[in-house]
Amino acid sequence: MQTEAEQESGGRGPAPHYSGWVVFAVTGRHLEPEDVTRRLGTEPDRVVLAAAERDAVWQINSTLPAQSNIEEHLWELMNRLLPMRHELRRLARDWRVEFFCAVESLRGTVQRIDLSPRLLLFIGHLGAHLAWEFSDHPAEPDHE
Repeated sequence: MQTEAEQESGGRGPAPHYSGWVVFAVTGRHLEPEDVTRRLGTEPDRVVLAAAERDAVWQINSTLPAQSNIEEHLWELMNRLLPMRHELRRLARDWRVEFFCAVESLRGTVQRIDLSPRLLLFIGHLGAHLAWEFSDHPAEPDHE
């Protein structure tokens, strides 16, 4: 049986020419990460406590390899989050709830990232933001 990620992203062509990762985070100045853990009934991969100039963070990470396309990363997280969607919507009323996508590609290349309407609908249903960070790295030196 295919996962939703496989169903949604299947047949879209070759593997991406970028590497990337996605995390899902609940953040806020007065957020208590242990409260998020209790409400969602799942342990985070990372917690950051609030400090003078920093919001608290409750975060889970995609477990897929960096070479997977971004939509697959998002579906991997979405499949884990959908069972707790009602509580996530309640959290989104008071805190920032977001999927943070980081993409790195070779300098000078153009990348296309396509997200399915169904995935975007689920992200919106959760009340989540979709944040992106794009960076490039120099091309590998030629070995002659």
